Amino acid sequence: MPGRADRRRRAALFCALVGRWGYEAVPAFDGAQALAALEKELVDIVVTDLRMPGIDGIETLDELRKLDEDLQCSVKVDARTEFVGS
Repeated sequence: MPGRADRRRRAALFCALVGRWGYEAVPAFDGAQALAALEKELVDIVVTDLRMPGIDGIETLDELRKLDEDLQCSVKVDARTEFVGS
């Protein structure tokens, strides 16, 4: 899993990209932060990783559905295998 500084740089880049499309992005670095942010403000879309510290992406989506029963979820998986050469 990437380090904290790397995750923050990736989030800043993603937020900047989403901002160019005319949306406001609210970064969160784990499921608990995401849920806390979404309890304060409803959003149009959630982009999450499935593997996160603490509450994972699927648990996060399950909790979001409890906050908004009409929430439509779509899970896209990008499975990549990293090979380590010797």
